Amino acid sequence: MLLGADTDMGGRIPIRLVARFHPGDVVEFGDFEIAYTGAEKYKSNNQFIQPKDGYKYVKFYFTFKNTGNSDSYPGSFGCYVNNKKYDQEYLDGSDESFLLQEVSGGREISGSITYEVPKEAKMKDIELEYENNFIWSNKKIIFLGK
Repeated sequence: MLLGADTDMGGRIPIRLVARFHPGDVVEFGDFEIAYTGAEKYKSNNQFIQPKDGYKYVKFYFTFKNTGNSDSYPGSFGCYVNNKKYDQEYLDGSDESFLLQEVSGGREISGSITYEVPKEAKMKDIELEYENNFIWSNKKIIFLGK
């Protein structure tokens, strides 16, 4: 389902009416069309890259398409469980730095973001708060783990 900044006959819903998005949703936000493609518990095959006791890794997958005419950076995320913030983990470096890369107008980039959260946290209780890079916008949207 495509969710966007304005309502039309295509079924897009204003962001101000829909604050939370789930895997499979696509949302237009600023100059980006964001496809939230999935979330899962993540287990590293590297014995030296393991979560600390009482924690687990969760990985979220996104594709950002720059719908604008100029180059732009996707933005940033914050991860919350029960209103407590958790830091992003850089585990294997393969695609976790995609948010730091500039995307040309009309092009897209895909990648994942990993967080270390309490082991007892249910996917439905994990929230990713996304903020775009527009200096004065102060707008945020929430992606749920499930």
